Amino acid sequence: MNLYSFLILVMLFSIGIPIIETAAAQIVSINDIEFIQTGKLFTDEKEFTISNEINIREFFDGKIVRITGYTVDGYPYITYSKINNQQITIHGKIFTDNKFVPIIFDQQKTPQLEKIEKMEKKEKLDDMSILVQYTERLYSGQTAKIDIKIFDVNQNKLNNFNQNYGYIPNMNIKITVLDKNGQTISSSDGITNERGFYKMEFFIPKNSQNKIFTVSVNAENNNSKSVKTIQIFNLGERPDHDNSP
Repeated sequence: MNLYSFLILVMLFSIGIPIIETAAAQIVSINDIEFIQTGKLFTDEKEFTISNEINIREFFDGKIVRITGYTVDGYPYITYSKINNQQITIHGKIFTDNKFVPIIFDQQKTPQLEKIEKMEKKEKLDDMSILVQYTERLYSGQTAKIDIKIFDVNQNKLNNFNQNYGYIPNMNIKITVLDKNGQTISSSDGITNERGFYKMEFFIPKNSQNKIFTVSVNAENNNSKSVKTIQIFNLGERPDHDNSP
């Protein structure tokens, strides 16, 4: 996209294009324009994220606002917002795929775009079991070990950690360890292996004042999402007569 093409885009909008949205709002500043708040622009088939660098120009005492800029992918766009009392009328275009494409706003979302948004907003199913084996109690200066297996909930109804079928590979895992104040002291993320297994370790420092550690295990893929929380107890300094590792 060269400067000449972008100037053509500006000239087209100076002439005017059809209005494609009317939405009620109370205008206080430019930030009240919806796509500035969300950082998103939509066409009939695509979604774009705008960059932080935008150019704003006001006409007729702020009743007309022109906003130009680029998406994070480098596509130039231009919008005009007409402000009349408490009503905003917005229209705009974006230059993509070597052509000018109308920007779609809320009131004119097409069935294709609505379908995409519904798919993105679809609530994920909690249809898996997160099984955990871990060191529940240990002393300061020791390492806590957490072993995780993810199973299809319908194939492991007895929650048997050692079951050799029904596990879910390639599941996204995020483990967060919090102290008593809710501060993260350790975390790990990755994916389960071919047997649905993932493991993590974290060290409890000597003289640690934390008596309880809360561990949150999040498992998620395109269709499913589940969370499990466990607690690990710090027994304090190890007594001299205790020879455990």
